[in-house]
Amino acid sequence: MRTVILLFLSVLLNLPLWAQAEQRTASSKELAPVVIVSSYNTAVRHVNENLAEFFEEYTRSGIPNPITVEDINAHNLRDCLGWRHRLRRVLRKYYEHGNRPACIVLLGLEASSVFFSFDDAELKRTPVVVGMRSSAIVKIPAQQNLDIVEWDPESYDLTKDFNDYNIVGGELYYYDVKRNLDLIKRFYPECSTLTFMTDNTLHGVTMHALFKKYAQKDKRFDVNYIDGRKMSMIEVDETISNMPCRCSPTSLPTQRSVRRRAR
Repeated sequence: MRTVILLFLSVLLNLPLWAQAEQRTASSKELAPVVIVSSYNTAVRHVNENLAEFFEEYTRSGIPNPITVEDINAHNLRDCLGWRHRLRRVLRKYYEHGNRPACIVLLGLEASSVFFSFDDAELKRTPVVVGMRSSAIVKIPAQQNLDIVEWDPESYDLTKDFNDYNIVGGELYYYDVKRNLDLIKRFYPECSTLTFMTDNTLHGVTMHALFKKYAQKDKRFDVNYIDGRKMSMIEVDETISNMPCRCSPTSLPTQRSVRRRAR
C-alpha cells in the first residue's frame, strides 16, 4: 500500500478512542469531526486518489465521526507567509464555542510546517497525525516583511523537537545526511569540497537547512550552496558548468521511512 494509506490506517486505529472521549464529555453534541488538511487543492490527482481510498476504508470501518477535508492551496514559496493565515482561518471554525476536532490529519510539507509553527495551547492539545513529508521541518515565520530569498531558518526534527504537541501517529521519511557524507568520503576519499543544490520551494528551504545543520559540524568538507531562491536557471547552469573538474552537485540525502505509531 502507499505510504499515505498506511498513515490513514494509523488514524483509523485511534479514532474509536477519540470518539469515546468526545461522547463522555459532550454526549449531547454531535461527534467531533476528523479534519483532514491538505497542503494542496484536493482536486489534484494524487491527493484526490488517496482521499478516495481513505474514505472507502473509513466507511467500511463504521467509525461514527464525520470527516471534513480542507486545504491551504499552497503554491509557490513566495506565498508561504500567507499559509499561516489560511490554516488559521481553516481551523478556527472547528474550535468555535468550546469545540475541538477529534483529530487533525496534516498531509504535505506545507500544511504541517505551518501547523507546527503555531505556539497555541489549544492546537497542541488536539490529536494530530502527520504524513506525506519528511521528519525534517522548518517553522514558517509570522512576520509579513520577511525576505524569503534571505530566509535562513533552523532545521528541526518532527520526531524529537515537538513533544509538546499531541502527535498520535503518522508516517514520515528520514534523510540520513551523516550517512551520505560518510559514503562520499568512503567512495571518494580525496573529495574535500561539496556543492549542495536546492530548488525554489519549501522543500528546498527545508533541505538546505537540514544539510547546513550537519555540514557545519562535519569538518571533512568545505560546502558550497546553489540556492534556487537566489539564482535563475541560467545562473545555476553556468555555476555547474564552471565547477572545477566538472563536478556535479551532491544528490539529496538517502531517505528511509520512519513510522510513528500511536501512543
